Amino acid sequence: MHPGTWRIRPPVQDIEVLETRGSIHLLCFAGKHEFWFPRMMTGSPELWSEYLVVFWPHRRNAHYYLRHGIQIDSADVVLDCGACEGFFTRLALDAGARKVICVEPSQLMVQCLHATFEAEIGEGRVVIVPAALSSLSGEAGFAADDRDAFSGHFQTDSLQRVKLTTIDQLCEGGDKPTLIKMDLEGSEYEALRGATSLCSTCHPKLAITTYHFAWDHAAISSLLCGLGYRNVPASAATLRGSPVPRPVMLYAW
Repeated sequence: MHPGTWRIRPPVQDIEVLETRGSIHLLCFAGKHEFWFPRMMTGSPELWSEYLVVFWPHRRNAHYYLRHGIQIDSADVVLDCGACEGFFTRLALDAGARKVICVEPSQLMVQCLHATFEAEIGEGRVVIVPAALSSLSGEAGFAADDRDAFSGHFQTDSLQRVKLTTIDQLCEGGDKPTLIKMDLEGSEYEALRGATSLCSTCHPKLAITTYHFAWDHAAISSLLCGLGYRNVPASAATLRGSPVPRPVMLYAW
């Protein structure tokens, strides 16, 4: 979102600390959205950029989730895969979603999510699932940095262990998501492999990041077409440290 590249000016950074509670503090973005974060995370340009990719609907925001016909209405049950701080969860609630299920493996970010959405959890509009998504259930090593909420990733030799589950398992006997947002730092394909039953029968709307690896878009779009999706447009392109350009986002219905 570099303005020198786009020749536009994104909204000026506006992050304020409102309250501190132990190891977390409450940050207010643009004077209207409040989220709890680890105290070690400050109002950095990166954090402001992460906020803008969710809330700034500019046509040059290639990471924007609600595009190509992917919208939220009052009947939607939203599955926020890689909920992190809850930016997209708040966007979905503000858009009128009936319920949002947040899946997040980081213990500290789960604590922040419970603080941010305390009222909505009490009302039954938000459910927090402390787990990582994959194509199978079990557990895995996970590494996270309290100074960077967006850096969590699988790491085999990590002492921290997280529960692994699948989207199909999450949906057993409960609400079926009608819209799935997914940003899993490169684990999107495996998470979708764990959602083949839901996707092949219910075809929820999808907004998925495809920029982490060069092969993400090709593999994910092929999988979705095999599951019966007929519309799979992409958004923009990036190199991201590779000579092979690939789309930033994939949408499907």
